[in-house]
Amino acid sequence: MLSVLSNVLIQIGFPKTGSTYLQEWFKAHPSIMYGGKSILGFYDSWEIERYVQQATYFQYHTIKLSAIGLRGNVHQMIQSDFTNNQIDLYQARLAETMYRLFPTAKVLIVTRGFKSMLASLYTEYIVTGGTAPFSAFFDQYKPGILKAYNYDNLVRCFQTVYGEENVIVLPFELLQDDPNKFIQSIERALQIENSIQFATSKVNASPTKKYLYANLRLSNFVYKSIRFFPLAVQRRLYGFYARLLNKRKNHFLIQKLALLSKKEIEVEVTNQMLAPFQSNAAVLKERMAFSNYLDEYLLM
Repeated sequence: MLSVLSNVLIQIGFPKTGSTYLQEWFKAHPSIMYGGKSILGFYDSWEIERYVQQATYFQYHTIKLSAIGLRGNVHQMIQSDFTNNQIDLYQARLAETMYRLFPTAKVLIVTRGFKSMLASLYTEYIVTGGTAPFSAFFDQYKPGILKAYNYDNLVRCFQTVYGEENVIVLPFELLQDDPNKFIQSIERALQIENSIQFATSKVNASPTKKYLYANLRLSNFVYKSIRFFPLAVQRRLYGFYARLLNKRKNHFLIQKLALLSKKEIEVEVTNQMLAPFQSNAAVLKERMAFSNYLDEYLLM
């Protein structure tokens, strides 16, 4: 038995594309009922996929919708495992699965320009315990990143099942430049009123280059300090260290190291690195929201 939810907005949340900002807006907007970082009890899209393969039916207890205005559910999905070499196939299967669960939903996809995206992913890699320089990071994760950030494939997967009119695609750069215009674009697509004044400041600001350099140095120090232990012990110890990093941002020790450091993290995204992405965003070229950002998506 499948109970269908109406008035659902599904956000496909790429890392570092304003998801924290959007979560705050979802929670504040009177016309949106925000479901948090879960999809009806599933934390992410991988859990949905596993459950679909095992379960014979779904049954959902839905909240009664208000008779006045649009009261919907907003669910965020995060998919960022760049080691999976079948991400493109997974995205197609995910779109079909979500359509089975929410056939009347609208889908929000927020993209990010390729150069900025690579630098941002490396930042995320460092603050979660990564130890490699940028060039080595890129070489290691390049195949997965190329597939995960194939906007053509992802957008078309969801357009195929939901229809082009039900897939909202916006650039993160618009959120950076004009948050009000970004939000208004979502409201128009959802046909809800602009009824709140929402702060336009960053909710989840990126760490400084000095902080990132200190973080990278500390991670390398920890990694080298434990390499004489058996491999299984190394994994447990470094896993514990990584969990400490993930518990909070702006760690006191790293902040102090950053103050003492005269160096900053160096991230040089070369044209050679960007070249493979040139065929990944053609579907965005004719969208009005992207008209000022074609260069960021290698569409010039």
